[in-house]
Amino acid sequence: MKLLADKYSAQFPAHSPSVRVPNAEAVLVTGTTGRLGCHILATLLAQSSVARVFALNRKDARTQRGLEARQKIALEDQGLSPELVHHEKLSLLEGDVVSSQFGLDGAIFKAMQESVTCIIHNAWRVDFNVSLSSMEPMVAGTRNLLDFALSSKFTSPPKFLFVSSLSVYRNWTRGPAPEEPIPDPVIAQGSGYSESKWVGEKILLKAAETTPLSPSIVRVGQISGGKNGAWSTVEWFPSLVRAGEVVGCLPIVAGHVSWLPADVAGASLVEMRRSSAPILHLAHPKPVPWSTVLKPLSEKMGVPLVPYSDWLAKLEATISSHAHVAVAQATGNPALRNMDFFRGAEKTSTDRELEAMGFPRLVVEVAKREAPSLQKVTALGADDVDRWLSYWRAVGFLQKEH
Repeated sequence: MKLLADKYSAQFPAHSPSVRVPNAEAVLVTGTTGRLGCHILATLLAQSSVARVFALNRKDARTQRGLEARQKIALEDQGLSPELVHHEKLSLLEGDVVSSQFGLDGAIFKAMQESVTCIIHNAWRVDFNVSLSSMEPMVAGTRNLLDFALSSKFTSPPKFLFVSSLSVYRNWTRGPAPEEPIPDPVIAQGSGYSESKWVGEKILLKAAETTPLSPSIVRVGQISGGKNGAWSTVEWFPSLVRAGEVVGCLPIVAGHVSWLPADVAGASLVEMRRSSAPILHLAHPKPVPWSTVLKPLSEKMGVPLVPYSDWLAKLEATISSHAHVAVAQATGNPALRNMDFFRGAEKTSTDRELEAMGFPRLVVEVAKREAPSLQKVTALGADDVDRWLSYWRAVGFLQKEH
């Protein structure tokens, strides 16, 4: 990890500005077709101070669907207007941050160089089962964006927001995780995803030491469904809920949850572009006990809450000699894809001092000062559960109410 960070922290280009300051905000944001990205995009377009938004996304090699169509589908799924793709401020761009000039037309790239005042780097490969070496393109893309920022002709280079993850505290064992740099790479070891985010942070912190760049690293915690309850069915918690239908019960866990609704997360992150803080944590500032969420879930689904070990045993019993993925497909139980995670969570399931399921608890004091949306957000409760259930039922993930 340290070697990779050193490799991409070497020889930053000099910032050679013309003597001029921007007369309007222009934001380059990556990864706008994901859940958080959609809310970042919608929030930016609603800002009167933002004159232009460049939304840079990779091509979809799997479906060959164009970016405009993908963005429309993603926005609609999140309960946002698909017509935002036609917003006068928006330039939807298909490219690749690893490529020279991001794989864009020269005129577009030059227009970005001459206007961008802020970069929000949100795109990343989400895969917890790969090595760090396979995540190197993500690291290379971060360095390419950093070089782009330093090529700016403005007096000060663009603000750089790097969307990191709570997973960089994967092996943290010393209480709530502070909004501070993590010098020891061992704390992030264990997954190519968490390791690559640590490397990305290290590169930006080095750039802050040796260049005029003033980056902010935003470590994002668990994001829950927004105003319409949209919460991706491939994530661990929706799969746990679906398992509750399959095995007929839901688990009791002693800890708290700090899940932040997607719309609040997007608004908060956009607000953080004004911050000079080097590191901020994006998590709910008002944690609630696991039971605050699971009790209304169990009531509305008509299944009991049982000790975690009992729930896990029932889940284990659904596994045959086949691979977990095959079983998950055959039984309609996607939780089986996450069995290693659920098994690992058993040892922390009775610890009241931890975030539920063994996640690190993030300190959010700096973030609360910098993001007004975090100061106003209400605690999670039964209304949020209703929205999640409505969404999961609408997309056919859960059974309809009887």
